[in-house]
Amino acid sequence: MEGSSHLWYMIVLYSKRILMAQIIVSKFGGTSMGDASCMLRSAKVAAVQKSFIVVVSAVSGITNKLIELSKLSQFESWELAEGLLSQIKTTHEKIALELGADLLKLAPLFDELASLAKGIHLL
Repeated sequence: MEGSSHLWYMIVLYSKRILMAQIIVSKFGGTSMGDASCMLRSAKVAAVQKSFIVVVSAVSGITNKLIELSKLSQFESWELAEGLLSQIKTTHEKIALELGADLLKLAPLFDELASLAKGIHLL
């Protein structure tokens, strides 16, 4: 029985190695997500590499704007925060339009971001 258990363990290890050898992960940073053409180029690279998993960062510059939004929402006027929200939305809508995406699908995400920022402001 002990020998068959060891053999089963070896089969499982071998299977995991084969599976791991076939999984390709591609990760693209913010500059690779800078605009529609950058995104399309990154998608092509992932496709050529036959990536099983693709990880992307936020659009270039957006992480800093989100941090700034949290600070504006907490410490400054709501109007300043709304202005930055508008910039973030405009950036994403421009890219979405260039990619032929449906802007209606983005609306709930922008609404959620605005709700979170407003909640921070009201605290």
